[in-house]
Amino acid sequence: MATCAALAAVLMLRADGGTHHFSEEDAGQAAVGVLHAYNRVLYNSFTISAVADTTEAASAFVDVEHVKLGVVVYLHGAAMNHSCRPTAAVHFEGTTLVVTATQAIAEGDPVTISYGPLAWRDPLDRRRAHLLRRYCFVCCCVACIEEEMAALKPLTDASSSGQSGEASQLRCGSRPRVLRCGVCSHSITPAASRALLVAAGEQQAAFKVAAARGHVEDLRRVLAWRQRSSAPGALAVAETHDALARQVVVIAALAEHDQFDEAAMHCEQSITILTTRQGGGLSAELGREHLKCAGLYMAEMLRACCGTGDPDLLEATALLNAVSTAPP
Repeated sequence: MATCAALAAVLMLRADGGTHHFSEEDAGQAAVGVLHAYNRVLYNSFTISAVADTTEAASAFVDVEHVKLGVVVYLHGAAMNHSCRPTAAVHFEGTTLVVTATQAIAEGDPVTISYGPLAWRDPLDRRRAHLLRRYCFVCCCVACIEEEMAALKPLTDASSSGQSGEASQLRCGSRPRVLRCGVCSHSITPAASRALLVAAGEQQAAFKVAAARGHVEDLRRVLAWRQRSSAPGALAVAETHDALARQVVVIAALAEHDQFDEAAMHCEQSITILTTRQGGGLSAELGREHLKCAGLYMAEMLRACCGTGDPDLLEATALLNAVSTAPP
């Protein structure tokens, strides 16, 4: 696509008479130059955006979104590499690019930013697909490598427990070495690799169906399934906790005391996982979970002290419903 754009630019110049003095060789070199400049901007630029108010007239809540204004290249900013668990965040103050550390960075350690995907928000396959498509590299940051190793947990569990039958396909052993376990360094068979992929796909499919239908019991079963087969702190587990909190708020409508407790518990679990995954940094996702959790505890207190018809409780419930039904 970029090559076609570069050639098209040269052809347009020629059509306008702007390259009448170019030879065929010069035109080819010009196309290469345009392509080189295009790629430099494409892979090293920052998107400039602004917050726009998109609130509808009849809405009781303020809606905002980021509007893209353009792109810009900064010499020093372009030197910062990507990490799915970045140590810094960027924003603009006028035309100035501001880089703010989101955690302690030791002297000599690299300052990393996110090119879009984040480990505490996006699954590994989606992050890598985006970065490969947009920036032409396969991400091997610390977060991605840790997730690859965590995905092999069922293999080492089956191996250490000495399971037999179908589970024996998941054992590490002395079979053809097409892949190595990142934990125990033993080889993994193609059958074991396929079994892991199939299991992960089945879990995700079951989660999507349960979340779409709003079945709390089905979501609880998916959560138990993911907790058994995933490493502690897996994004899929946090995703399921978040979906359960949403469904308890929306479907059960906070009618009973124990429903407050369950929704708050799932929020707390999601917060714990997100905080651990992002290394103590800040994110909009984590802020949303804290807001939801605080609202649940406030609604529980108002219901216990003032009764179900209290105006403040109704307002708190409306806010919780708005937060819970918003896209994650």
